[in-house]
Amino acid sequence: MDAAIRHILAAVDFSPAAEQTLHWASREALLHGARLTIAHVFSPQAMNLQLPEEILPPDLDLMTRLRKLAEVELQKLKSHCDPKLKATETLLIDSSEGIGHALVQEAQRSAVDLIVVASHGQGVLGRLLLGSVATDIVHHAHCAVLVVRPQSKN
Repeated sequence: MDAAIRHILAAVDFSPAAEQTLHWASREALLHGARLTIAHVFSPQAMNLQLPEEILPPDLDLMTRLRKLAEVELQKLKSHCDPKLKATETLLIDSSEGIGHALVQEAQRSAVDLIVVASHGQGVLGRLLLGSVATDIVHHAHCAVLVVRPQSKN
């Protein structure tokens, strides 16, 4: 079994935990000399964008506007990455399936060796510790998964 980490996927949702997730993913990428992909599953119902709408032309349809806002957020997160990283790319995944499933499928398609995802600790009893997306990824990923627990701000 080859345990080399050559490609890391950081799953982000634009919540406050996204920066911590990216921090851990970047550290791992630097440590292993790995490629880093910052990925977001485009799901308008789950988006947490805090951007002023006036940055986009008003004649775009809603889905196009939301997609462009997501791309802006991905680029903003990418700009926080260490410039010493081997390669950093962003990926906006369109999927009508579950977010966790879409990320696992992309990780397999892209030959990812490590998925980094935040635990939000929300949801019903069975998902209390990890959150539903993190739980789906941990249970179905073909590779290692690093679950980042968000730091509380006291």
